[in-house]
Amino acid sequence: MDYKNNVKIGDFGLAKILTEGNEYAETYVGTPHYMSPEQINNLKYNEKSDIWSAGCLLYEMASLVPAFNAANPLSLAVKIKNG
Repeated sequence: MDYKNNVKIGDFGLAKILTEGNEYAETYVGTPHYMSPEQINNLKYNEKSDIWSAGCLLYEMASLVPAFNAANPLSLAVKIKNG
């Protein structure tokens, strides 16, 4: 947050450009609270997973609690898969 109370969010620590011949990513990295079901299930994923993550972030910003929360990573994965 800056002196005018503007919030900026950015995290490009791991980014990949998907092309026509390479439409899906297969890595298993990211912040668990924002991972899409495809990532949790270790499946190929595309930009739709980014939309999922943005939705989780927007939910958290509006409600001040994570969209999915659990006591441990396994419970979190189950909640995301079922959510």
